[in-house]
Amino acid sequence: MQTAQYPIMRTYISPIGYNSTSVTRPLLSRGIDTGDAVVLIRPEIEDDSRASEAIADVERLLQEIEPDVSITTERLSYTEFNTAVLDCSDIIRAAEGDRIVTLGGGARDILLPFAIAAITHVRLLDSVLFFSDIDGTVREWELPRLTATLQDTTR
Repeated sequence: MQTAQYPIMRTYISPIGYNSTSVTRPLLSRGIDTGDAVVLIRPEIEDDSRASEAIADVERLLQEIEPDVSITTERLSYTEFNTAVLDCSDIIRAAEGDRIVTLGGGARDILLPFAIAAITHVRLLDSVLFFSDIDGTVREWELPRLTATLQDTTR
């Protein structure tokens, strides 16, 4: 379901587990338009059909709302923590347009490296959304800027 004819306006990046709501509710709260991209992050190896069903649910809903949205699923290795953080970092840096990440949902093995990558690249992010498992609300979070910015002369 790739659409190359529109420039990427926003890229939503979200880990997804067995529940599509952790992805769809933040998307719907923020809005989805022609030319937007959605990147779903899953573990590299899984033998559970529930995750495939959740991804299919997201694809169906987005197809109904806005058929010209690009949806991709990135599969990450979770056995090496350092590698998972770096892979999540690569996904964030490769995103086009406004970068919007959702923290909430998905396997902890992927969510934790993704959260660390998001904090590391907070200056690249336009928004950070959080889907609460407790009350089902979507909140916008402001992540702390923990990394230093080098002056051009220092760099």
